[in-house]
Amino acid sequence: METKQITIKDIAQKAGVAVSTVSRVLNGKDRVSPETRQRVQQIIDEYDYVQNAAAVSVVKRKTNMIGVIIPEIQNPFNASIVYGVDKVCKTRGYNICVFSTDDKVADEERLIRSVVSPLVDGIIAITCTDGRIYLGGRKPVVLVDRGLGADDFDEVVIDNMGGMHRACDYLIKKGHRKIAYISGPLEFTTGLGRLQGFRSCMEEHGIPIDEDNVYVGDWFVADGRRATQKILERNSAGAGVTAILCSNNLICKGCIEVLHEAKVAIGEDISLLGFDENDLVHYTTPKITYVARPTYEMGEKAAEMLLEKIASEKSYLGQKMVMRTRLIEQGSVKDLNRK
Repeated sequence: METKQITIKDIAQKAGVAVSTVSRVLNGKDRVSPETRQRVQQIIDEYDYVQNAAAVSVVKRKTNMIGVIIPEIQNPFNASIVYGVDKVCKTRGYNICVFSTDDKVADEERLIRSVVSPLVDGIIAITCTDGRIYLGGRKPVVLVDRGLGADDFDEVVIDNMGGMHRACDYLIKKGHRKIAYISGPLEFTTGLGRLQGFRSCMEEHGIPIDEDNVYVGDWFVADGRRATQKILERNSAGAGVTAILCSNNLICKGCIEVLHEAKVAIGEDISLLGFDENDLVHYTTPKITYVARPTYEMGEKAAEMLLEKIASEKSYLGQKMVMRTRLIEQGSVKDLNRK
């Protein structure tokens, strides 16, 4: 009984054929007679030979693996993007590897240089960088959610400005004028576009913005908590904020937590409107009104775009897909027009 893994050379020797003939059998190629193919296959089966996937990928320069870069794994939004990517890739014979950067530029750059680029055929990224790490022809890339707006990148994003404009307009039409806004970082089209949507809507309605009620932080629950605590402190001092507009799902989650802890009645004492779903919007009382984005579909479109790039061997397709949002009206916004 042999304990050592049999090699292609061993199979060739036992079958009395060239190594190239064994390779053609393993890869389903033509130019092998039925008798020879049967003899080689019998030895492969007898010794349970399994090709070394890493070695094959080096020779073929193809791994059939797609790298998905996300900021962190706890956000359901990121999980939904990954799900959409995976569904498309599986139907096309690709697997995916998911890498988390903790939203740190240094971690993302290290991953791309040392791990992701050698391992995959292409990359789908929710990036926290300026994009330079992806230039230079390393691997084809599609940016999703966080667009850079540069000509070098194919992107799948949403109408951030339009979505937040619609949310702010909804609050104003419900009679709200003193609106606090909790923003994420402004380096990308997500944070910047949404803040622009809020500002443009307030300006169109002729409502001055109290800059002390605009809070810019990060995208996480802790940032929503900190900003909401400050809003409540200012309200105690007479700021009179009647509604809070949150720029992403985790910020909104942190906001909900603080309001509940402070026994502030959402939709009565203060109104709340979020951007994207979180695991609380449907389970609080009342349910939270929010801007919905086609998250799963964004992952699908990004995967389709990337696989098109890989098939065409083009580094840039010139595609920038902007997907629409919807306002989901639930019970967290009080209508101040009603007496």
